[in-house]
Amino acid sequence: MELICRVAAKLIPNANLISLWRFGEHKQKVISLINYDVEAQEFTEGLELNRRDFPVYFDAIVERELLVASRARAHPVTSCFNESYFEPLDIHSLLDFILHKEFAPVGVICCESKGAAVNWSDDDIENIRMLATQISYCFELPC
Repeated sequence: MELICRVAAKLIPNANLISLWRFGEHKQKVISLINYDVEAQEFTEGLELNRRDFPVYFDAIVERELLVASRARAHPVTSCFNESYFEPLDIHSLLDFILHKEFAPVGVICCESKGAAVNWSDDDIENIRMLATQISYCFELPC
């Protein structure tokens, strides 16, 4: 998982926080398997976000598979994270893509920008899509 995060940081250079999340039972929460702070070169894990607190995000990521929120604090799907997640971690931009197992959503790869907002490029979007596809085919998220 550390290698995946390091590859994502190279493919999406404006992302300085990279994380892999797995859905809990019935997609009622997401649990971080790994969080990579690119600038500090530190890995952490164990954050949980519950559907009951962020239903708009959960519905959108599962339905759309891709969320591009260059201005995440103002985005209608991601602004729900402002007080509890974005502000404490100084996150301004978010780029998420769903991970699949046998065509069912099982997790999320998340690329974020802290410190300042960034405009995600078409290359960033294509790179996260390609990386998510490779992860889905080649890697099984731990339960």
